[in-house]
Amino acid sequence: MSHIAIFGATGLTGSYLLKYALNDPNIEKVTTFTRRAIAETDAKLNQHQVDFSQLEQFQSALAVDTVFCCLGTTLKKAGSKAAFRAIDIDLVERVARVAKQAGAKQFVVISSQGASPQSKFFYSRCKAEIEYKLSVLFDNSECQLIICQPSLLLGERSEHRFAEGLGITFNKYCAWIWRGALRKYRPILAADLAEAMLSLAKACRVPRMVVDNRNLHNVVATNHKLRNAQE
Repeated sequence: MSHIAIFGATGLTGSYLLKYALNDPNIEKVTTFTRRAIAETDAKLNQHQVDFSQLEQFQSALAVDTVFCCLGTTLKKAGSKAAFRAIDIDLVERVARVAKQAGAKQFVVISSQGASPQSKFFYSRCKAEIEYKLSVLFDNSECQLIICQPSLLLGERSEHRFAEGLGITFNKYCAWIWRGALRKYRPILAADLAEAMLSLAKACRVPRMVVDNRNLHNVVATNHKLRNAQE
């Protein structure tokens, strides 16, 4: 995995992913696709400011080893269910389709724990829908599909999200509660999710992989143990 592309590099998880990729000696080139310019400068960073409605014009730039898709919004920020679907389903599917046509070898995407078409939550139903669409798109394809299903993401955003703020406070003082059956719901740091996504892309040897929240935590824990053993 020497050349990667990142969608959503200005977001919470995507910004960490960009940082780690630029510091990874095994990654030679990082191509980003964003609506606004990234302040980061690096010799191996290649930025594209794009109008996502014209994404097909950048297809050749997606002939990479791995495409990381960190796109996503909230219903509140989107303003309507239709606008939310346009980003979390339609745009993600469009990115995946162009990446596949370009010959990308892997597609790594952030979904959500609890994604289910039967969920009573609109957000979870949408995540299940895009998971299904991507599974169909990449079925019998040479491009590997890795779906990450994190629980509540923790980290500092440019905009305040009430549920996440509450989650950070709760996790700070009640971290002990994430045991037993509740362990799978333990919130995850966006920095840890980004680290896990990179590790999974490097290690994946199967056509399709769905990684739930518990296993995302396990990947990071394993990485920490390996680093400690090397020190």
